[in-house]
Amino acid sequence: MARVACSPAAWQPRDVSFERVLDDVVDTGYAGVELNRRAIAAFERDVPRLRYLLTERTLRLTAAPLIGSFFERDEIASERLALRRLADFLAEINEGAIVLFRTVAHPARRDMVAGETPLLPLTEDRLARLADTLTELCDRCRSFGLVGAVQNRVGSYLDTPAEYEYVIAHTEPQLVFLAPDLGHWTYAGGDVDDLVRLERNRIVYPRLKGFDHGGFETIAQERLGFRQFVESDGFPPLDEGTLDLEPTLMRFENAAYDGWLCAETDPGSSFTEDPRACAQRNRDYLRARLHW
Repeated sequence: MARVACSPAAWQPRDVSFERVLDDVVDTGYAGVELNRRAIAAFERDVPRLRYLLTERTLRLTAAPLIGSFFERDEIASERLALRRLADFLAEINEGAIVLFRTVAHPARRDMVAGETPLLPLTEDRLARLADTLTELCDRCRSFGLVGAVQNRVGSYLDTPAEYEYVIAHTEPQLVFLAPDLGHWTYAGGDVDDLVRLERNRIVYPRLKGFDHGGFETIAQERLGFRQFVESDGFPPLDEGTLDLEPTLMRFENAAYDGWLCAETDPGSSFTEDPRACAQRNRDYLRARLHW
């Protein structure tokens, strides 16, 4: 049976302590929690404290991000070092955590206009270098007792389905796993059911969001971008919106998936005014619909 984790993103605008986030996460019924960069910075010099907070609440640390370009030659050494530091951090808490590889934000603000082709995509040689670097770093993850997975993100260098699919096709399936953000995938024009159907064996950490297709159409017609989509509540809780995730998630159930899924609400929407209530709605949806 799948296990459900919660992302701390919804609490980010409120600037609350990570201890408070952990209280809300466990009280709303999640088994795991993901770290963000703020939490890593807060506990990197006091890992025993974080380990104690998690153990006290019977919560599992599921994943942590590593953000870089992964295609610039002069940055690869620093990215290797960043992975080593993150691996040392995670090793003190639990083995088997997932490192989420996310590319940096694109400087041209390629998420500016919804529904349009992003500006300045990577050239094929840079995409190839990106795929090679991710293969190397995910191999290092395995040697550290971790799992390396690649995440798509609107506004980054891995934004569109074509870019993500290139990385999928040009990396080692046994080393490079996938942590797709299904909400961002839908915003970028992808079909979540097709993605899960084709890549189920490589997906280790799907990120779940609701999606408002009507809101997206309005944003696209007004030639607005991702920030306006989020602020207009384009990613509602899982029990709202027009993206029917249940058939897609049943693919995990039918495959006897026993890994993690992560529920998230992007910061910036009205739902983050009460992140605990939003987390509860997501958790209740997964319990009611899929008995997870």
